[in-house]
Order: sequence, then C-alpha cells, then structure tokens
Amino acid sequence: MNKLKTIFLITILLSLGLFVRGQITAPSASASFTTNYTTGYLNGGGTNDVVYVFCANQTESDIGELTVAAGGCTVIWYEYDGFSYTEIGQTSSTATGLSSGLYMAQVDCGGTITCYRAWVWVNQTYVDVDPIDPGCETFTLTAEA
Repeated sequence: MNKLKTIFLITILLSLGLFVRGQITAPSASASFTTNYTTGYLNGGGTNDVVYVFCANQTESDIGELTVAAGGCTVIWYEYDGFSYTEIGQTSSTATGLSSGLYMAQVDCGGTITCYRAWVWVNQTYVDVDPIDPGCETFTLTAEA
C-alpha cells in the first residue's frame, strides 16, 4: 500500500511540474486579477490573461517584472504594440523594466515553441497639490482620475 501512495504522489508532483512549467508569474507585483474577455473571443479559442499590478510613484513608469518558468529552454520576450508583438530585447526567464502593456514570452524547449501572455499595469498613484496660502480663506480641491 505504501508503494501505491508513493507512486501516486510522484505522479501528482510530476503532473504539477508540467502544468506550472511555462506559466508567467510576477512575484514582485502588488496584486493581480484575470481579464474578462468577450464570449466571442473565448469561444473562438482565446483565453483570459492575468494582469499583474505594480504600485509606483509618478517617476516610476517601468517597474514591472514578469517571470516565466522555462528551465533549460530559451525565452524571447515580446510587447504587444496594438497591432503585433515586437521583441523587447530580453531573453532571460525574467523580463524587467516593463511599463504598462501586454507581454508575451515565447518559450522554445528543443523545438517545441509555446507562448504565454500576461499584462503589466504600473499603477502610478500620486497626489500633486499646489501650495495653499496660509489663513482662513476658502479654497477648492479638484481631482482627476
């Protein structure tokens, strides 16, 4: 009975390893959520993507980092420009210095090529207030989102 449990456990661990391989993660992200693409896109074979959120100040627009599990494989990172994917010149398993946008990791494992996508959202939340004169005069605050 112990042998059966051991074989079962090994099978599960190997299966998980194959499932996790190639998925994009972002360990330094503040949060993440999944897109909600249209039913037509999903019914046509498309899949929802993960959006990774990175909190930044107003001078940090390129702090995103994505990592693809690709042990022993080659990786090429791309950014979607609205029409097509363009190489960003990064070939390690982790792409750094990313600004907001859609990215794709092309993973080549011995000629078997698989592509994985994820969004980066650099949330630059900050408040910029002009000086207010001292005194009891009224003033108005306005904001933009």
